[in-house]
Amino acid sequence: MGDFEDMWLAADSQYKVNVSELQSILKVLPSVSVSQSEDFQRQARDCLGNIEQALTDLTQSLRTNRSSTSNQQYRNQINIYRKQYTSLTNSYRESLQKLRNSTHSMHEREERNRLLQSHEIIDSTQSALDRSKQVVAETEEVAIDSSTKVNAQGQQLENVLGDVHDINDTSARGRRIMMGMARRMMTDRIIQSIIVILELGIIGGLLYWRFSR
Repeated sequence: MGDFEDMWLAADSQYKVNVSELQSILKVLPSVSVSQSEDFQRQARDCLGNIEQALTDLTQSLRTNRSSTSNQQYRNQINIYRKQYTSLTNSYRESLQKLRNSTHSMHEREERNRLLQSHEIIDSTQSALDRSKQVVAETEEVAIDSSTKVNAQGQQLENVLGDVHDINDTSARGRRIMMGMARRMMTDRIIQSIIVILELGIIGGLLYWRFSR
């Protein structure tokens, strides 16, 4: 009787400890992260394996019990444990399904977030392109305006250069006229000097002729 009770108590304790641990795991399993899910699933499978082994040990220990009056009570307890084991197994499968759905939903959210980020990047890039186009258009307008101003200034410079050439031509004509007038004045002075000399010669000749008589 003592061996049976020791075997029963050991298997019963193993069963209850693993049931309690499994129930705690099943509460959090659907909400764990993807990186933690594998570890929690492994722990849950270990608990189910230990529970199944505990049920086997309970059944085998019952065979050593020679008290027919208590056997039915222990069999009823084993049947309760088996039903609970079946219920825990189903709960584990449901938790796995919830975890898969949650993971799938998480993947969908991540995919939506990636798509939103992609759209934001595309919108930002398009805005940058639009700003670049606007800057290019403004730069072209400035360049055209600057080119127009440069052409106008070039035309003004050409006009100034034309005026300078005209002034130079006028100055050259003026110098030529002045030089011509100066030459004429010198010629007139020379002629006047010759006339004065001739007149003085004539007067001198007349005086000499008169006084020589």
